[in-house]
Amino acid sequence: MAEVGRAAADFSVGFATIRTGDRGDNAVLGGSGTLVRIDDMYGVLTADHVLKYLPADQDIGLIIPTGSEPPLVHRFMLAKDAVSRLRVGHGHHTREGPDIALLLISTLDAASLGARKSFYDLSSRCDEILRNPPGRTDGLWVGCGFVDEFTTDHGPDRGFSAIKGFRGGAAAVWVKSEHVSGDFDYCEFEVGSDGPDRAPRKFGGLSGGGLWHARLCRGEDGRITPQRPVLGGVVFYESTQGDGPTIITCHSWRSIYARVVKSARGKTS
Repeated sequence: MAEVGRAAADFSVGFATIRTGDRGDNAVLGGSGTLVRIDDMYGVLTADHVLKYLPADQDIGLIIPTGSEPPLVHRFMLAKDAVSRLRVGHGHHTREGPDIALLLISTLDAASLGARKSFYDLSSRCDEILRNPPGRTDGLWVGCGFVDEFTTDHGPDRGFSAIKGFRGGAAAVWVKSEHVSGDFDYCEFEVGSDGPDRAPRKFGGLSGGGLWHARLCRGEDGRITPQRPVLGGVVFYESTQGDGPTIITCHSWRSIYARVVKSARGKTS
């Protein structure tokens, strides 16, 4: 699972909103996203409500996890005039959806990000995924993104007056259901509280994050190893029932590889 998580995290970013107060600027987690490429376009695939709540009159901060130790200290900003918001599916931020969008960025920003991260190529995988999408019970599923509950504040360090720490991660999940509604498809996975690591009580900040799938292969020596993961979902809603597990709702294959790709190509035609 760790290998799949690291591969998925290479495409993962977070959004930060910069709020100015009496004590200076403060970065607030605004959601998660996945760096993607569609033909010659670059962007961040995320939930529509994440883009909705990023102020249109401000530059957008990106959180760039690299897995380095100590963590990379950075302030990467996308100029508000250098992005384009493509709202592919926008409902009322409910479990029913739709809730998926693409933030298109400049080739200059893409080149800067490409020095540290990778862009997942949606267009080169469209035909194969739409023709033969992996089954719900096939292989390994991993959710990837940021959770605000794990955000930390730090004092002066490494030449900065203050540092904000955002924690991203990947975890194996169980996809429990799939369905289609209108032009969009959906899936849901459960997140329990058991396991060696403390699970968050709430998953605020995970919206827009990626759900990844890796097929499993058995080698000649009998060992089962995962293949390189493919993007299979975009998180947009969480719900709970009593003391039961948290249910995370995502957009699925067709929403990404048909609807998002078609919308992006239509924007440039």
